[in-house]
Amino acid sequence: MTYIPCRQRVFPLKLTDVVLGCFRAYLHWLKYLLRRLGKECTLRVWENAYKNYDDAFLKKILSCGWQDIPGKDAVDTESVITGLISQKFFSPVEKVSGSEARQIIEKTSPLYLIKQLFPSPNVWRDISTFEALHLQENGLSLLVESLMDLYNKEGELLAYDTLGAYIIESNTQKMSAFEFMSTFLKRYRSTPDKANIYSAGVETKIIKGSKTEILMHITECEFARYYREYHPRVGYMMACSLDHASYSSANKNIWLRRTSTIMEGSEICNFRIYSVREVPSFDKS
Repeated sequence: MTYIPCRQRVFPLKLTDVVLGCFRAYLHWLKYLLRRLGKECTLRVWENAYKNYDDAFLKKILSCGWQDIPGKDAVDTESVITGLISQKFFSPVEKVSGSEARQIIEKTSPLYLIKQLFPSPNVWRDISTFEALHLQENGLSLLVESLMDLYNKEGELLAYDTLGAYIIESNTQKMSAFEFMSTFLKRYRSTPDKANIYSAGVETKIIKGSKTEILMHITECEFARYYREYHPRVGYMMACSLDHASYSSANKNIWLRRTSTIMEGSEICNFRIYSVREVPSFDKS
């Protein structure tokens, strides 16, 4: 099989997934910040993030190549968004109602431009991980940078808290340590049936894999390339720092040890994922 570098790989992306993913994330951030900072300060962070904002790269990504999704596969995004808002803002948070929350979020990147350019987000196209990250994560990265600009170290720590809370809240799939290790190894030892943002954007090598420990190296990473180019201040926070929270949210006995990352300038990311408890006897071969 011919090797294709990560920066040349693509995967199919539905714009509906972007829209709904952004709404979920922004609703979480808005509610969390409102409770931590209050209405006035939260709106100041939000407005500061997107003032004088003009994104030529985003416009380029959205300008061509998108194809309609057949009606039978279309998603009623309006109903889903209404449901998400009713869950998060079933009552006003710091005097911000659900309808006000929606107005705030729809002015953010990339949602405001998607709404301008597409009658319906039920479209898709093949896209690179680098492009997808800009489409999905640029707006949130601007928000984090705004928080740090206005509140310095306190803002950085608040961003870490908010990101960690979102990971824990989003991951509702719990599993045993053995199931986690088996699923992880299967995911990274085989080619997925359909390419995704990770298989297209990360080149991995499993050094060792067992029921209690996985050693893995990442040798190429489009996440690192993207953040180092567009958001170097927050790259580690937005991508690398979430790995342990993601693993432990599935099982609190799963831990990550890592001493180098491409994001921070190393040649590889060296993952050691391990279980802090002995594998139960029924898991042993």
